[in-house]
Amino acid sequence: MHTRPVVYVPEDIGPDAIEALSADCTVVVGYGPEAVPFDEAAPTLEAVVLLGFPFPAGRIAACPRLRVIARAGVGYDAVDVEAATARGIPVTNTPGANASSVAEVTIGLLISCFHRIPELAPVTDKRASRAYPGKELRDAVLAVVGAGDIGCEVARMAAALGMRPVLAVAPGSSEARIGRIRERASALGAEVMDLAEAAEICDALSVHTPLTPQTHHLVDADLLSRMKPDAVVLNTARGGVVDDAALFTAVQEGRLGGAGLDCTEVEPVPADHELRTLPNIVVLPHVGSLTHQTRRRVGLSAAWAVLDALAGREPEHVVNREALGADQAPLASGYGRVTAFAESRPQGNPAVTPTVNV
Repeated sequence: MHTRPVVYVPEDIGPDAIEALSADCTVVVGYGPEAVPFDEAAPTLEAVVLLGFPFPAGRIAACPRLRVIARAGVGYDAVDVEAATARGIPVTNTPGANASSVAEVTIGLLISCFHRIPELAPVTDKRASRAYPGKELRDAVLAVVGAGDIGCEVARMAAALGMRPVLAVAPGSSEARIGRIRERASALGAEVMDLAEAAEICDALSVHTPLTPQTHHLVDADLLSRMKPDAVVLNTARGGVVDDAALFTAVQEGRLGGAGLDCTEVEPVPADHELRTLPNIVVLPHVGSLTHQTRRRVGLSAAWAVLDALAGREPEHVVNREALGADQAPLASGYGRVTAFAESRPQGNPAVTPTVNV
């Protein structure tokens, strides 16, 4: 007997994504009044769409029918990619879908830090406000660490505001990666420098790299010590790329001008955490991509990745390509089809290979 593939969605990814999946799959949700616990759904599910729901090796092992793990977002450090690869399960993400939103939040944090908005907000005496002079973005140097979609969008926005963007090359970068960074810098009209050099001259350093063993504490006490005393650090990527303890100490001791953080090593950040005790450190609860538009784009992009994988096609953004089977035909433009679906809402979806119950 043929049945529709079961897709488990533990968090709300938006009605359009659910509708896209429901055309060919049985969608089981882990939220709201119809919530089904993961342990109950695990034996039958063939795909999962994740926002912040962790998916370690134990959860992968609990799903004997699992065929694809789709992340509705860019980062995938909460998924055990190695365990998925060992099972031949592709892990997908949605790069680019949240670039505008995260870049806007980054620029917002930058302006808040430069103009000391959080420090000035409670000041009621104009004369007292003179103790909090800010500085302009125009002609300031912004070092961008990570030249992906978000990092490049931040550099583009910064240039439009009159800043001087620099794409920073992290230690250990391959020649191929450096080549790609140079190509993107050329298209943006940005400069390229080694990270240490960029840290020494920048007025703000903005982090946009995934969290990997290689990028853990990439921005550490040594790098922070190279920065100017009025420079600021921005992290809208992942907690752990910046050494938060070293950052706090540098700001507390006046060796750094401040910080704007949407991502931290401890999330959520408790009200009494040291990062919240300094007025020139702005802490947000990891909301860089929290817009209606981004939610729709990442949800649809993840949904199409699931439908492609279940139909035997290669999803557009696979982070562990070694897990793909040789019989999967590459798909030319999955994200383009997501955009088309968002605009015209077509009724048809790719044919999904049914599950055979024996």
